[in-house]
Amino acid sequence: MPTPDKVRECFDAWKRASDEHRDMMDAVMAGEPLDVEAMERKLGQIDVLHKEWMDLAAQLMPTRASSGRRAP
Repeated sequence: MPTPDKVRECFDAWKRASDEHRDMMDAVMAGEPLDVEAMERKLGQIDVLHKEWMDLAAQLMPTRASSGRRAP
């Protein structure tokens, strides 16, 4: 069973990765070169962290079904 600290740690890692991705996008919009591979790697990291957080949170926190989906 995950602990609240583990869920928070995972959330914080996801948030940092998301912030880094946003910063990369801001840099491109400010005229810096687009590094497609780096941005795709960052998105992959964000996806992994999000899935990990969802798995942990579903074990620790109450869930509700929406859109016809059953809660685990």
